[in-house]
Amino acid sequence: SAASRERRRSHALLLLALWALTLLAYSNSFRGGLIYDSSRAILRDPRIREVTSANSQLILTQFYWYNSPNGLYRPLTTFSYLFNYAILGDGTRPAGYHWLNFGIHAVNVSLVYLLALLLLEGAGPAFAVAAIWSLHPILTESVTNVAGRADLLAACGVLAGLLCYVRSNAASGR
Repeated sequence: SAASRERRRSHALLLLALWALTLLAYSNSFRGGLIYDSSRAILRDPRIREVTSANSQLILTQFYWYNSPNGLYRPLTTFSYLFNYAILGDGTRPAGYHWLNFGIHAVNVSLVYLLALLLLEGAGPAFAVAAIWSLHPILTESVTNVAGRADLLAACGVLAGLLCYVRSNAASGR
């Protein structure tokens, strides 16, 4: 119906505004280098240099920090670095990694908006909640530091799962 299309268009415009606001806040970080943990995760991990079954096997069977028994197991994060390095061709250039972090954060902002829309039943309050999530200083390290991608991916999984739960809880039938 026309009203339904207009509602979707309105939500799409609000999401675009949120993404623009978020981009404005984080765009200065795109020139940042691969420092601290990001340097170790990208520059010192040979598993992400090329897509091979051997590298995939190593990513799936070894710890996050290559050749270090640290107890962290983050294969999805390491595969995302492989995606940047070998598939997108970013190699040691940090901009692409920052853009992907921003993209994951934008997805998370969208999930927060949708979740708030379901729970608060209003576009205005949902926009406010998502804007706070988008710009809150506590997320700065996760978005601007390439190694913060693990936190962004974890948030994406939790938010998507929570959104699915809330939607299924409101549904009738099986």
